[in-house]
Amino acid sequence: MDRDYRKLLGYLPQDFGYYPDFTVYDYLMYMASIKGLRPVTAKYRAKILLEQVGMEEHARKKMKKLSGGMKRRVGIAQAMLGNPKILILDEPTAGLDHNKRIRFRNLISTLAEERLVLLSTHIVSDIAYIANEILLMKNGSIRAQGTSEELLSAMPEQV
Repeated sequence: MDRDYRKLLGYLPQDFGYYPDFTVYDYLMYMASIKGLRPVTAKYRAKILLEQVGMEEHARKKMKKLSGGMKRRVGIAQAMLGNPKILILDEPTAGLDHNKRIRFRNLISTLAEERLVLLSTHIVSDIAYIANEILLMKNGSIRAQGTSEELLSAMPEQV
């Protein structure tokens, strides 16, 4: 049962753990082994994902030497290792500057074309750009649901 979930889900927490002395490639291979990927599959997926997130030229760089944005891209790659059907991202653009946030939003939008992406964020521009359907939650319950246009039109007008 646990293995079934690992194949279905990819997860990027806001603050993910890593071994600082691992290279980007070693980190992905380590995570692939935890996820139960065969080595040949792990190598293939790591190569493809490093290209997709724009980190192929940094594959031999140690994790501790990466910028915040680079770490976030590696985090997306590790979440995508098993080619999940559902990708869960917790505050994926938090702490990124404006340009890195836009690049990351574009990457998430591309990933969302082939899977369900659940995004937890407080950054409104990310939501409006990425999401087709928005669920607003408070204290664990859904308070509103719809497209960004529907939700905005339901808001009371500000004076």
